[in-house]
Amino acid sequence: MKTNENYKIAAERVKRANKKISDAQIETICESDCLENAERYVYKSQMLEEIEKEKEYIQGVFLKIKEKMLAFNLPIKYIGDNQDITNLTINSEMENNDIYKYVSRHKQLKEISAELKAGRRTESRVMLNKFLKNLNALYEQCCEDEKGIIKGEEGEQAVADGLKLYTGKYHYRENVILPANDIGGETSETDVYIVTSKAVFVCEVKNWGKRGRTICISKDGQWSVKGRKIQLKSPIQQNTRHCLATERYLESHGINDYKIVPLIIMTNEDVKIENESDNNIIRVSELYNFIEGLDLPEKYTDQQQKEVLKLFDSSNVSERKFKIISPSVNKEKIDNQITLIFEWIQDEEVWKTALNNYFDDVRKMELKEQKKEDVQFKLLMVIPLIIAIICVLFLGLYMLEMHPVITVFLGIIIVGGVLQIIFEKI
Repeated sequence: MKTNENYKIAAERVKRANKKISDAQIETICESDCLENAERYVYKSQMLEEIEKEKEYIQGVFLKIKEKMLAFNLPIKYIGDNQDITNLTINSEMENNDIYKYVSRHKQLKEISAELKAGRRTESRVMLNKFLKNLNALYEQCCEDEKGIIKGEEGEQAVADGLKLYTGKYHYRENVILPANDIGGETSETDVYIVTSKAVFVCEVKNWGKRGRTICISKDGQWSVKGRKIQLKSPIQQNTRHCLATERYLESHGINDYKIVPLIIMTNEDVKIENESDNNIIRVSELYNFIEGLDLPEKYTDQQQKEVLKLFDSSNVSERKFKIISPSVNKEKIDNQITLIFEWIQDEEVWKTALNNYFDDVRKMELKEQKKEDVQFKLLMVIPLIIAIICVLFLGLYMLEMHPVITVFLGIIIVGGVLQIIFEKI
């Protein structure tokens, strides 16, 4: 019978003979960063279109992986109840596989199997799940970015629709980009300018919040969601920068005395606002009352207002670029990573199957040897039986001159006792 160490040496030899992908190659696969830093910059006007392209690319990668999973007979699953392709996952356990039935019964072989990582959990499948999870996270982030842009555009449209009610009284411009080199930046893009006889209102539009939530603005200008540990990035500082850029731009064109008023407009009517600060934070429906209620003189003529509007219209500053998630920039790396992972899955399946087939053969051999030993033991037990029969016949027929029937009866009793002893031993 082989020792535990002999089994281990033989098993390691089987593993080496069938394992084609080295540990160094596996480490390279695991350390791949093909989904990290996947980003690029696009113009704001192109963001929705480009994000949609990235979503389509990610969906294409998921479909490619699904096709490979089907080709490799891997068990396809989905995260939760949503069977969207981007929720694709895989069971990393090898279930209901006959190659483990002998290993699980044999403690010695099971310990070697665990040490050589030939058990149920497969590292390559875990890596595939990790890749799918990271890919899904990128897709979800694209969806969140897309929702944010759409929500922002809806908010700006709500302001524009509200201002149309006052056409002729108030003038407005949307998404005006001004230079900002002298205030520590390249450009400054204001959501909405409202030009009136009282002032130029520099408006930052926010369509934040969910139904039933309350946005709180503290005395020192900190934004948060009431009852939740959620801190919001304050738009006040951003709008202050827009106001400064606007003032510098007008001054550079000879307009030095036009009043600049910062204004935050919240367009989501489903949220409550608790403002303890001195900042101007209003809803779209409050625009008219807010502007008319300001204690400012109506000193700017229609001609002066038109000059300001003309300056906003003539600003030739290039549109600013914004960062978006873009796994497609790493297309070659991603394709290569997918290929390597599935090569690893195939290699792992081959050597683990070979290793467990070895364990299977060992177990069958041991069962065969055990059966042979049992037969030998039974044959050895037959010898005393034969001797007992001879003794009974000799004693009964020749020495005691017993009747043959009685002799046979005693022989049966003795033989039965010997057989009982044999079966008890077995």
